[in-house]
Amino acid sequence: MALALSLIVGLNPVEVWRETMDNRKVLKILDKPGGNERVLILRRADGAFSYALQWRQDGEWSKIGFDVGIYDSADTAETEAMQRVAWLKAGFH
Repeated sequence: MALALSLIVGLNPVEVWRETMDNRKVLKILDKPGGNERVLILRRADGAFSYALQWRQDGEWSKIGFDVGIYDSADTAETEAMQRVAWLKAGFH
């Protein structure tokens, strides 16, 4: 199964940056095939990294969920997401 990977470049900035009041910056988006769920790789306000889940409801993206873990790099956060989020794990194993 191929997964759609999207970098922040080329995405609608209004949609992606809507939830930045908490000072988390979206670095990368991993989209689930079908387009109703995605994982956001984030840089936190404290300089650490994390990932969060987001779902599409009634055609609109929900608020960005809570941070899942705190990591030393964006790569580590992405690796952890790929090991812990079922649909990501299934796509790479």
